[in-house]
Amino acid sequence: MTGSHDPRDVLDAVRRLEADLGEMRERVVRAPSPDMTTMSVADQTAMVEDLEVLVDLVGSSWRTTRQEVAAVAAELADLKRLADEARAALKDMRFELRLVRDEARGHEPPY
Repeated sequence: MTGSHDPRDVLDAVRRLEADLGEMRERVVRAPSPDMTTMSVADQTAMVEDLEVLVDLVGSSWRTTRQEVAAVAAELADLKRLADEARAALKDMRFELRLVRDEARGHEPPY
């Protein structure tokens, strides 16, 4: 079972699994013999199908997360390359800052 699933279907599968596990716990606590704790084939099949939905969802989430992490890593590599290029271009440059009053250049102050 592969592909995307409706979130409601996944939630329903989780709820069914929780209910099934709760019933199994109750049977184990109540049952004096191992014969009473067995599940029917239909119940086992339904539980396996619900587990397949969850496994598919986890696998899909893992693949998506892996792709997103790879994309972020590629962007970071590009930014590092850009920063290295900028640093190399500015390596031998000299910057000078001069503060000159407007009056010195023939302008009157605005106030």
